[in-house]
Amino acid sequence: MGKYTTGAEQEKTAKPGGTGVCADGCTESYAATWLVLAVKYYFTVFAGLQHEIIPGQLQLQPLLPFRPRVVHPGSPMLEHVNASIQTPRGPAGCLWDRRQDPLHSIRMAFLVPPDSNATLYLPVPSVSNVTISARFGLQAEWAQVYRAGTGLSAPLHSGLQSSFLAVSGSYMAVALRALAGSYEFVLEGSAPVQIQAQALAADQRNASLECPQGMRITSLEHAAFGIVTAAAGREAPQVDTSGGRAAAGVTVSCAAGSSRYHAERLCVGHSSCSVPADSALFDPLGSLRTRCAETAGRMALQLVANCGVV
Repeated sequence: MGKYTTGAEQEKTAKPGGTGVCADGCTESYAATWLVLAVKYYFTVFAGLQHEIIPGQLQLQPLLPFRPRVVHPGSPMLEHVNASIQTPRGPAGCLWDRRQDPLHSIRMAFLVPPDSNATLYLPVPSVSNVTISARFGLQAEWAQVYRAGTGLSAPLHSGLQSSFLAVSGSYMAVALRALAGSYEFVLEGSAPVQIQAQALAADQRNASLECPQGMRITSLEHAAFGIVTAAAGREAPQVDTSGGRAAAGVTVSCAAGSSRYHAERLCVGHSSCSVPADSALFDPLGSLRTRCAETAGRMALQLVANCGVV
């Protein structure tokens, strides 16, 4: 596993950015500062290795980017992470790998240091009918320890104490409370049910999502509040907002950067949600009208969500 120094040692090696001379004679640069921030982001976000808020209690909450949020289409997604940090009680680590089946299977491993306990977050953004298998030791056999609708069924000697469902960043997760030790999991599931909704800002309506019975919104596949546009040579399409459903062929472009954040906050983890197509929520400064002035059309909110049994 990789290494990441925390606390006082980090402060000795990572100083504020700028150009000049450090107190100990070293040369500072913006490049070095950005490198430190990138490394810290890798460990604290992608690997989910956070500082202890309460001594001996860890929260291992990795972020798995399930769709490429990059400028250039076709760029690869991050497929695996392997990292560890040194805590006062020993090393803590997290590994995840989704190369075998990027959407429906994730292999994860956690290391909880001695005399500690932790909450382990296993994300379920794009799966339904979730099952989690585990093994406790390299020579041990795999055994199912969690099933959607049933919950945790781990043996007493496993170190897994309880489970609960949580919202972890931008998607749902199965959270496991665990004692000190090493854990290896495989999370699997079937394809989720996708639902969609759309609403026009001028109509002062909400975009309403409702999962089939027994399911929850595990993640948002798409969320955009922006300008309703038409294909070249065509008029702006009419949007059917009856029942909050999206009309076929409607495109929302030049979307607000906060679209996904606000929609996820209102929807993820719930069986249904209603999001207002309101500029006051998504574009309070009116920057969309200025930035997208060359795009004729009306403001609308478009959502596509994944529903699953977790």
